[in-house]
Amino acid sequence: MLLKLSLLLTIVYIFGIFLTLILFKFNFYVFFKSELSKKILMWIPITIVFLFFAMSNDAIMLIGFMLLLLGVYWEQLIIMIKKRLLPRFLFMSLIPFMIAFAHLPLIVIRQANATEVLILLAVSASLSDVGAFFFGKFFGFHKLPHLINPNKAWEGVLGQIAGAFVGTILLKLFIFPTIPLFWFVSIGIGSAIGDLFNSFVKRAAKINQWSNILPGHGGFSDRFASLAFSSLLFYYFSFFTNT
Repeated sequence: MLLKLSLLLTIVYIFGIFLTLILFKFNFYVFFKSELSKKILMWIPITIVFLFFAMSNDAIMLIGFMLLLLGVYWEQLIIMIKKRLLPRFLFMSLIPFMIAFAHLPLIVIRQANATEVLILLAVSASLSDVGAFFFGKFFGFHKLPHLINPNKAWEGVLGQIAGAFVGTILLKLFIFPTIPLFWFVSIGIGSAIGDLFNSFVKRAAKINQWSNILPGHGGFSDRFASLAFSSLLFYYFSFFTNT
């Protein structure tokens, strides 16, 4: 499974670089000087670390999620203290993020095939973000409300759902044939909610990103908001559909 998954992710990664180069009109110098190149490069260690925890036993998985929760907690708490945003943003941002992220270990506990589900969530949520970026760049004519983020478009939201569909169908066709295809609905919508919620909170707090711990991505909340909220939606979606 690991070999197949690595090959699939490598192909997707190369295809993503190709699409990105189109945006830069194949100007490699400008591309490698951009923040986007850092973001793409950072995907490699993020993917490796997540796969390590996802393919480990339940105890190591839970340790990984605890570390992620701590990362989100501290970076948001530091921002809130520095900007004197407590206690309003404690309930507006930190607690909703914590609740959403807490559904990752709940999935590990509930799902018999936890490894497959976590990989599905990670890959589909990531491709959801990628889909949002490219749909927004190529087709983004209808901007989101100023309160959320006027630099993003509704087409990007559609791209998130499309990206989740691509991630789910690729894994179903080549790695996990037994996973239900309709799971992509909860992942795509959850990813969109997470991304929009994160944009709304940052705009309200007047910050660009939560931290600089992940070059090109920002902080843990910036990178994993879509994963957190897609996990939350997926958990209840799979529960009520009994899958």
